[in-house]
Amino acid sequence: MLADQPQEESAFRAWAARLQAQGHIVAPLGFPDAQPKRYEAQFAIEAEVLTVDAHVSVDGQELYMDHTTLRTPGGDNLPPAIRAARDELNRELAGAALLSPTGGLRITVTPHTGSRKGRRRYFDRLIAFGRQAATTGRPVYDPAAPDFDPVFPFPVAEPWQPPGPDERVELTIAPAEALRWSVQLTPQGIQHDTEDVRGFLGAPIVEKITELKRNGRPGQLRRARQLGLTTALLIDGRLGWEPPRPLTPGLPPRKPPPPIFDLPAPLIRHVLAELTTSHPGALHRAWLLSSDGQVHDVYRESSGPEPRNVSSGTPPSDEEPESP
Repeated sequence: MLADQPQEESAFRAWAARLQAQGHIVAPLGFPDAQPKRYEAQFAIEAEVLTVDAHVSVDGQELYMDHTTLRTPGGDNLPPAIRAARDELNRELAGAALLSPTGGLRITVTPHTGSRKGRRRYFDRLIAFGRQAATTGRPVYDPAAPDFDPVFPFPVAEPWQPPGPDERVELTIAPAEALRWSVQLTPQGIQHDTEDVRGFLGAPIVEKITELKRNGRPGQLRRARQLGLTTALLIDGRLGWEPPRPLTPGLPPRKPPPPIFDLPAPLIRHVLAELTTSHPGALHRAWLLSSDGQVHDVYRESSGPEPRNVSSGTPPSDEEPESP
């Protein structure tokens, strides 16, 4: 185990597996949040001081890591809305998908978080579009959709080649509240304008590194750094993640939920650079875990003394270890 919660455990396992595949040595050492007495005694601290999720070693360097998820457009109601869409459309379109010349259908869904009647009407429209795509063998568009672009139309339903007989319907998630950012080429290189997304994406990260949370205390990583520990953050970009369903005889394993979108690593790097400038000294490393299982190195502290490793008594080193 690398954490005590399912999504945290899944994220840390994926992160560790990716680093190990690159030749790094990753070992779990403990769980400060789940083993408070052990770390209170080790550091002679009061309760609720060291509450990060994981204590790990990467190539011999001990890291005190926290896991955070990114807020989804639409809030906490979005993942249940995605599950409802997936269950309903898979059930209603399974037969139509068999009629498709490719043996499958791809449906673009904007998850509805409103009333049941409104969601039912929307699903009925998608089901009709899916059946039309299956019988005609051609993409189907929805000119009545609010985001319909007549110049560059995007099909709401289309024939799709399934990877196997158990996955006949593929969902593409289109969030109602899209995140927008701009990119420009400057003499200093490519720069992201993060003004519109910094607050949205940065809020859960700031909670970890701020000097003063709403409860009047520093964030988890700030408190760990105040103890002289080397801190790290795993940003979980697998939006809409849910635990796997136990295997049931006669039924295929549950597919992973479709990604809502994957945030580009350069964007997260820019957001982190801005946040750590506003809240310096709390974070040493950060990685982004994407929906495809890729792990991106998105932050590495570049200045200031290396924090001492209190648990092993290792003095600060003048040389930075090789970046995982």
